[in-house]
Amino acid sequence: MKGNKSPCFFTRLPEQFGGKIPFIVTDLVSRLRELNAINEVGLFRLNGSQADINEIIAKLDKGKIADWSKYSNVHTLANCLKKYFRDKVEKTPFFPATFNNTLEQLSTKSEPEVTSGLREIILQLPKARIYTLAFIGKFLVDLKQNNAKNKMNASNIAIVIGPNFFNFDPKITNILFCNLLQHYDEIFNGFEVTEQLFLTDEDMEIIAAPPIDTNGLLEIITLRKSSVIPYVPSYVLNDPNVSLPTRKV
Repeated sequence: MKGNKSPCFFTRLPEQFGGKIPFIVTDLVSRLRELNAINEVGLFRLNGSQADINEIIAKLDKGKIADWSKYSNVHTLANCLKKYFRDKVEKTPFFPATFNNTLEQLSTKSEPEVTSGLREIILQLPKARIYTLAFIGKFLVDLKQNNAKNKMNASNIAIVIGPNFFNFDPKITNILFCNLLQHYDEIFNGFEVTEQLFLTDEDMEIIAAPPIDTNGLLEIITLRKSSVIPYVPSYVLNDPNVSLPTRKV
């Protein structure tokens, strides 16, 4: 990427990648598939190399990794993928906190009702989040279907992955994420993930500029507006009845 300032890709939300799936997610999942990670016992549950995790994240924060050959520990890669979502769960969870009450009520209903209700909520997310969840969800479904080898059934996956997407009671999170994995096709019907949703090199150049901090910008505008002294024509200044305004600090 051009310029000295890091694009800070790893801290970006899924919808801050030009409407496509974050390359961080697609590249890590693709690498895990290359390494046949769905055969690995305890994927997403066991720790990898912390040094390599830090190194991979630092590189992804700046852009795509051209050569993945150095990174072949599937647990290291899986932990990087989890961390992308986990780092956001406290302040900007994948499922916004505004859905928490609805999701909590939904978790007490029958399985078919949970499935249909979960789909309705997912449909309210930004399209980029829907496709991101559909993409990683398909990988997790493949992992689940190979649980005879990897010991990662739907419940086990939900326990280690769910809390990275929802910011509330883990017991409820497990119910919801388990349902998502068991009824993936029904929930994501109509959301086919194609290569058109993957970021190209040209896309990467376009999105390289750090995202604008709109909240911070609004605060600055408001502060400046409140501190500006209105323009006073010169002829008015000569009027003894006119007092000049002062700046409030």
